[in-house]
Amino acid sequence: MAKLGIRTDPDLRQIIRPYSATPLIMISGFFMFLITAFYIGKIFALAWELLECESILTIIILTLLIVIYVPLMLLSLAALLNINSHNPKT
Repeated sequence: MAKLGIRTDPDLRQIIRPYSATPLIMISGFFMFLITAFYIGKIFALAWELLECESILTIIILTLLIVIYVPLMLLSLAALLNINSHNPKT
């Protein structure tokens, strides 16, 4: 087919263009980074306090907060990822 002048190889712009990041994807990626960093910081701060505490009630509360923050971080990341997926349910 190359002898007939028909291009069989796809144009590079047609390959890259559909997968390029839109501003919405870039902004949501930045917020995903911030949310993840804040939650990880909170979890590490709670774990540090957990190492230093002596009261059993404080240990229970801090452990409960750590257990709650991990799913909250994952839910917020899932919500931001669904913005980019063009999912009609969101």
